[in-house]
Amino acid sequence: MNTRIGTYITQKISGASYKAYVPAKLPPEPPIELKTLYPYLEKATLALAELNSIHKTIPNTALFIYMHVQAFRVSLSATRRKISCKKSAVRCWQ
Repeated sequence: MNTRIGTYITQKISGASYKAYVPAKLPPEPPIELKTLYPYLEKATLALAELNSIHKTIPNTALFIYMHVQAFRVSLSATRRKISCKKSAVRCWQ
């Protein structure tokens, strides 16, 4: 893993182990060239502004998000079914 962005360390507590992310010290060495990141920052800012303006036109955002999560689940399930059917055609026709 690139240690410039941080590392994972393994910790133990009560016999159970887990990984913890430890970010690198600031400021980074060598310094980050911000001029190369400005176009990406501008695109991200515009996308967030568009999302914010769309958000204000939706009457119930929780319902909107729920609807899209459900649609994603259905499409993911259909995709998994197609993959399993390709692996075993006998199972799909039962």
